[in-house]
Amino acid sequence: MADEKEIQGLPDRIYDNFVESTVFITGGTGYLGKVLIERALRVLDVKKVYLLIRSKKNKSPQVRLREIFANPLFQKLRDLKGEKIFEKCVGMEGNITKTNLDLSEENREILKSEVEYVIHSAATVRFDEPLRQALLINTKGVQLMLQLAKEMRKLKCFAHISTTFCHPEVKVLEEKVYRSKRHPERLIELIDWFDDETIGSMTKTLLGGVPNAYTFSKALGEDLVADAMDTIPAII
Repeated sequence: MADEKEIQGLPDRIYDNFVESTVFITGGTGYLGKVLIERALRVLDVKKVYLLIRSKKNKSPQVRLREIFANPLFQKLRDLKGEKIFEKCVGMEGNITKTNLDLSEENREILKSEVEYVIHSAATVRFDEPLRQALLINTKGVQLMLQLAKEMRKLKCFAHISTTFCHPEVKVLEEKVYRSKRHPERLIELIDWFDDETIGSMTKTLLGGVPNAYTFSKALGEDLVADAMDTIPAII
């Protein structure tokens, strides 16, 4: 087993890959997203971070971005590198549940031409989320993100943030994708075709023993990423 000195002498391959790179992060307003942004700026020395942020309560993405950086989490970064470090972050108006992520043509082209790493963290984590909303965010949102990633000309890795709760029926999880019994594309079509009442009446049958819509929709999202691994560099 390698001792501490041997480990310290090894090259930092994560840093070497990310230094001076351009990263696109979703879910940046959430807890995990904030941690990812802070680490990218403080530890990885990235060149630029694009953030997908939707307007909320009449607050523009720029205003919401300033609110993110006001969080105490960023104080150490501020002390080390000053306010100028935050200029590396660019908020882009968008929504992971909308066609083309609701991005402007200009912003979509910027992402397609510049981004090297995608970290898809956006998700609903409510265990009591209605099925339609869970599928819209956690499954269709992944589909829309993958569509954009496939057009990114410099893409080195699409990293999808998932959960260990995807397959609660499996007692010991190995490092592999466990396929769902349902087809994600068909479930996405279903929420486009049927109203809330109809989907609500079908929920128990569709879940098929899965405890809630959250775990169900996240598992389907993993299926989509696994399918995309044939065409883009992707990890879960």
